[in-house]
Amino acid sequence: MNSKKFPELIGFICAFIMVTTSHSSYNMCDRLMVTFSSLGYNPVEEVVHTISNGEKANDNILYEKWCEKVFDNGSYIYQAYKDIAFNIEYTPEVKKADFWQSPDETARLKKGDCEDAVFLFYSHLPRDQNNAKIVWGWIVDKESKVGSAHVWYQLVDRKGKQWVVEGFSQGWNGIIPMVEIEKTELRRPIFILPHQAVSSFAGSQDMVNEKKNLSSFGSVDMVNHDSEKIPFTQDYTSLSFPNRKREITNIVNKLHELFSRYKVPQQVIASKGSQEKNLICKR
Repeated sequence: MNSKKFPELIGFICAFIMVTTSHSSYNMCDRLMVTFSSLGYNPVEEVVHTISNGEKANDNILYEKWCEKVFDNGSYIYQAYKDIAFNIEYTPEVKKADFWQSPDETARLKKGDCEDAVFLFYSHLPRDQNNAKIVWGWIVDKESKVGSAHVWYQLVDRKGKQWVVEGFSQGWNGIIPMVEIEKTELRRPIFILPHQAVSSFAGSQDMVNEKKNLSSFGSVDMVNHDSEKIPFTQDYTSLSFPNRKREITNIVNKLHELFSRYKVPQQVIASKGSQEKNLICKR
């Protein structure tokens, strides 16, 4: 990316900042409250296929057809979801480490946390995918009013309906309507990055100079704080979040660090095959 375009990109990203919480302690994943099974959504019948050695094959033709019907580039979304649902094991990071794996690192290691699953999902989609975004934010349980930080992929279908993508489920139930999620929890975005903006970072040929340009914005260690669940004692529908500019800088720095290690493939990567994994993104 031409460094002269950097201010334009920052302005573009700033437009997607959502002010949502007064707590500066923020970690991207690992501290979610509700088990995944309570949020699963099954749009089609769960069909079990077996391969020659008797093992279960991680394919579902009905689910693939559903993705193709509901979403633009649905076949890519199907492959992306299959990869993060079945092929990687949920592995929380060492406390305060917050290392963002590149998609190929996650595919090779076959493990990662929610951020790693998000970027692996990203890597399957076309660079110009519309109606898709990465969301950093808080999940607040409506009953207990306890909030936890999280990062997730969010899709908009052909009818304008919002969907959340969650990995590690070991099932065909991880693309969930937002209206279903909102029955039990509130998702409060802090930073929203459209898929095409992520592609701009991934396709940059001048990472070093662009990273230098970030120094004028300052930096803050936004993600390396303790990440215990935080009780929201105030009305969680009207939370505020300070220091937006520094938070943007830190996320963009980490994006540059991640994509400096990631060689963008010329075409969408293929699914990595089935793996016997049974851990989920703990919430």
